[in-house]
Amino acid sequence: SEWLSVTPLADFLFVQQNIKASISLQREDFRKRLETGGITNAELCYASLMGFDSVALHTDIELGGLDQLLNLGQCRLVQSLFGQKPEIAMTTPILEGIDGSGRKMSKSYGNYIAVSATPEDKFGKFMSLPDNLLLKYYKAFGYLFEEEIADLEKFIAAEPMEAKKQLAAYFVSIDGRDLNIGKTERAKFEKKFSKKELTDGDFVKVKVTKGTNIVDAVMNSGKFASKGEIRRIIAAGGVRNVDTDEKLGIEYTVTAPIKIKVGKLNFFNIRV
Repeated sequence: SEWLSVTPLADFLFVQQNIKASISLQREDFRKRLETGGITNAELCYASLMGFDSVALHTDIELGGLDQLLNLGQCRLVQSLFGQKPEIAMTTPILEGIDGSGRKMSKSYGNYIAVSATPEDKFGKFMSLPDNLLLKYYKAFGYLFEEEIADLEKFIAAEPMEAKKQLAAYFVSIDGRDLNIGKTERAKFEKKFSKKELTDGDFVKVKVTKGTNIVDAVMNSGKFASKGEIRRIIAAGGVRNVDTDEKLGIEYTVTAPIKIKVGKLNFFNIRV
């Protein structure tokens, strides 16, 4: 607002005249939408408005995800139009979300690890990672040399649970700048889940009406982004009766109080 609100119309049009629409349309999502419903002029201007930011800030280096590369390229172009040295654009790989769906980590998808979460929650989120994402997360958060990758892959394949514990402990330690935080969270996790020492405080209480389907009951907990996610967990055999260890199917309805485990880390005390 400090600069865009006072940017002269002549400057805005000058930039638009010197940027071909074909540059913006290189974006894959724009190309797809052109075939289905089209895009607005405002959306085409988004990257050039980012460029005005770079001009106002005299940016030397800008960091972003790989999905921002085309936008950063336009920032460089806008700077050139105003006689500035183009910034260096540095991008990082897009991190897949913790649910293993292949979509990028995003709050909108509910497949993220919150920066403001507690160490316990962060540790638990790392422990919920599918095994096939472990190497990518090690590369994203660890300090690795290229020659270490092959041995790391063997370690993950042989001991995925231990690999998750080490990664989770490392992450919460560097996040909190204290190695003891990671050690503490690992011990707490192993006590609760590996040794199955559960207390009533470990269960989220959920109140439903008699005859509620298990999908709706779990959705009422507020812990999952969608019913589709819950159905996938059920289909994979990931919902169990805590007392009997019986798998609950998609057709299960709640007719009496039951304690269930959903996935690896979620425990619910469902009452009717």
